[in-house]
Amino acid sequence: MAETSVRREMVQRIVNRGQHDHRIVGLVAYGSAGGHEVDSWSDIDVAVFLHDEQFETFTSTLPEWLDQLGVLLLLIKNETIGHPLTRAVYDVEPLPLRVDMVYYRLGEMRNALRWPQIPTADTVSVWYDATNGQPDFLHAAAS
Repeated sequence: MAETSVRREMVQRIVNRGQHDHRIVGLVAYGSAGGHEVDSWSDIDVAVFLHDEQFETFTSTLPEWLDQLGVLLLLIKNETIGHPLTRAVYDVEPLPLRVDMVYYRLGEMRNALRWPQIPTADTVSVWYDATNGQPDFLHAAAS
């Protein structure tokens, strides 16, 4: 099955919000979009890279930021290997859509998208890069 328009629209909302938030320096998709087939059951997995000095402020307001993306049915905040992780389920038709986000400081980008943090991605896709092609960001996304 092909990717749904609902999923594409959510990706566009995430990218638009990321581009307009000065705290975010990069968005990288992994998981289903990381070398696996995307279909109507696929969730969205995205790594959000933040300016180091904005990290705590941003992650302390995650529910408000995630609420901008749509109507939340469920929000679970957790942590994975020392990085905040959110699992949000949005009320969209025909099925609710899950969006998993893990949050990293810009200074952590070199090792962010590797085992054990992101164990399932074969490849990743850069959705947004405000680092002006900083080598560490490109290296993280290419690994």
